[in-house]
Amino acid sequence: MIAIFLNMLLPMAATPARPATPAPRLSLNVTADLDNQRTLFSWPGQRCADRRMQPDAPVRAFRRADGQITLISGSYVNWTMTGPSFDSLKVNCDSVFSPEGAGAGDQAWIEATYTPDGRTVGALLSREIADDKRPGACVPGPDNSCWLGDIIAARSTDMGQNYSKGSVVATLGDKRPANGRRYGAFTTSNIAKGPNGFYTIAFLEAKDMIRGNCLLRSDDPLDPARWRGWDGKGFTLNMNDPASAQRCATLANLNQPVRSIAWVSAKKRWIAVLSDNKASGGRQRPGVYFADSPNLFRWNTPRLLADSAISLVGPEVQQRRWFYPVILDPNSKSRNFDTIDHPDALLIFVAHRPGKGKGPINKNLVTVNVHIE
Repeated sequence: MIAIFLNMLLPMAATPARPATPAPRLSLNVTADLDNQRTLFSWPGQRCADRRMQPDAPVRAFRRADGQITLISGSYVNWTMTGPSFDSLKVNCDSVFSPEGAGAGDQAWIEATYTPDGRTVGALLSREIADDKRPGACVPGPDNSCWLGDIIAARSTDMGQNYSKGSVVATLGDKRPANGRRYGAFTTSNIAKGPNGFYTIAFLEAKDMIRGNCLLRSDDPLDPARWRGWDGKGFTLNMNDPASAQRCATLANLNQPVRSIAWVSAKKRWIAVLSDNKASGGRQRPGVYFADSPNLFRWNTPRLLADSAISLVGPEVQQRRWFYPVILDPNSKSRNFDTIDHPDALLIFVAHRPGKGKGPINKNLVTVNVHIE
């Protein structure tokens, strides 16, 4: 599968039943100034010579030891933007983690970063395993997906200018069952510091086995072996063991991949951002949604923040679509931008208008002001 299909709104599949979780009380209200959009990266005006260097993942950012901000929203060629502020970011056309680093025929997208000092950076990457290139492993077709994925780690010791591949962090195994469905661990949110450790949310899917967002915790985000998944009572699951990963207790109400999480310091609440397509007023409302939580375990039903096309198929195919939405405070007190410390923040997303209804061209990074109260 090509990278663009990571943007698809994933269809529901049969999964084992999970116990109902009482929803926490509502306490966050978020509004977006959709009439005033600003381009953070323009594909026509700022792209690199390597046309594979396009926005194709949720934005991640951190402050380096030299005071510069690094922003990543890369494709499997994994490129960056740097500058002293979000208003002065410049494109770097050198890949920080190339396709060759992912493994023979595989591709990997940097999905999360965390740095304690601005020099050493731990990363989580969504890897597409080249199942269709293995002899006899998979023959792609209209009813047969060869989409096999896992989450791997990487590490940089030079402020995020180069990353080296690490071990597998989350997987359902490196062999797909012959059921025509995608299989594995596919995406992560950013990494955020919270009570008793560091957290990320990974999306797993396997037909009749598991589908949903799994909460992972680590006491050291630089050590990939320290991540553990939530089993419903504790963080006991070694997610790089397929049998263990299948037992993850997925988070209620969050039915699509979570693209970002952040701690809203003034409200003492967590906020999660995702794309979804929920029924409202007798019709479906595709777009950007947010949910809030007091503790990362119990989430309210996502609420619509912005209507937008999000699908690569059907009547939306010719429309400009918004992918990979995140909410980020550009003035966060955190080096890793995992806290929202001011009522005004940014919604950042990839705006995509494909050529003639298909193709990975015309992908811009766009920001919209949001207000949180």
